[in-house]
Amino acid sequence: MVDNRIDSTGKDHKDNMAIPLGITAFCRLHPYGLERPVDVKAIDARIGRRAPSALAHLTRAVYVPWHRDTTTHLPLYNISSEYHDTIRDAQVGGTEFKTKLCLMRKPTGRPGQGDVGFLVDMDAQGSWVAVSERKLGMGEEAVLSMPPTVHDDPATIQHDTLTYSMPPPTFPLPSKRTASGLCTHPHFTLTGGPRPLEWQIHPVELGGLCYVLVDTSVPGGMFASDDTIVAVYHHAHFEAALPKHYSEGVLLLHGRPDVEDTVVVASLMRVLRYVRRDEKKEMKEKKKKKMMMTRSGVGRLRRVWHRLC
Repeated sequence: MVDNRIDSTGKDHKDNMAIPLGITAFCRLHPYGLERPVDVKAIDARIGRRAPSALAHLTRAVYVPWHRDTTTHLPLYNISSEYHDTIRDAQVGGTEFKTKLCLMRKPTGRPGQGDVGFLVDMDAQGSWVAVSERKLGMGEEAVLSMPPTVHDDPATIQHDTLTYSMPPPTFPLPSKRTASGLCTHPHFTLTGGPRPLEWQIHPVELGGLCYVLVDTSVPGGMFASDDTIVAVYHHAHFEAALPKHYSEGVLLLHGRPDVEDTVVVASLMRVLRYVRRDEKKEMKEKKKKKMMMTRSGVGRLRRVWHRLC
């Protein structure tokens, strides 16, 4: 119920205007205006969403700022304190989690707004990515090499004395048409390291905005044990699926820093770039289809013209 009292300035006073954009109201109020609150966790459970218990060990949060294919320099920020203070016990992939992550204060590059954990340098043509971790007294570096034909050829990641390989993605899940376009749900394997890894997307369990890096040597999949999930990336805005014209999100890593962290970041850059490249491929196919339809229409007009003449 809205309070229409007049305040000292002579303007209408509305109690419900304190809720920004109605987003917070979406999480706390009943959708039909009733006074009892909505259990968003129960709603997520009804549609199949369930977070793996193994996420408890991923206590390090890294903010991946807004970027696209033309970005050449990208600092990644450590935001563990801000993340845990905001998210608390919200379930990864659920409605409450996405709302809190979207509204969470994020670093803008100004001093005092988060320490830089990783520095990412990228080629605008998409042929290489260099990731260096900022550590006191030491630092790790990984270099990702991607061929121009990113859809067909494998990529390599050079880290110390190891060379990791990222073959072309696989598509174990059926494609789905959303407001963001056609979602093909690609999975990306990472071999050549101490253990085989794979970036997986699970639209039912974790939603279409989340990628999970899974240790595939552990039987039972991503819900098996704490050692199965190596990292989690979640998009930071409300979308039907991962957007294809930009990327921005939060990367969850193990609380104990690992020499493999730079490899994880480098492989994530390839995953996100592939998702963005998908838009270019789709636009190219639409343009080709439109040209074929235009040519077909011109051919029909010519045939009609010849008959009339």
